[in-house]
Amino acid sequence: MHDIDITSYLVGFLTDTIYLAGIPLLVATVSALAIAILQAMTQIQDQNLSQTIKIAAIVLVFMTIGPSLVQPLLLRTELLMSEIDQF
Repeated sequence: MHDIDITSYLVGFLTDTIYLAGIPLLVATVSALAIAILQAMTQIQDQNLSQTIKIAAIVLVFMTIGPSLVQPLLLRTELLMSEIDQF
């Protein structure tokens, strides 16, 4: 019975981590694609432009919705620590 509880915690932590990393990664990918299309249309060959935009997009995502991305992970950790004596 405890193996199922540990497995559910592990799956929950992995799901929360996927959301925490996946949303900024998706935003960075979309912004890089938009910059790549813009660079292809204007024939600008600057490599730093794409990296700068991706970093700015990731920082913007973490500043705006960062707390809501981290909150499920913190709640699950607090729940696990409060129930650690049952394992």
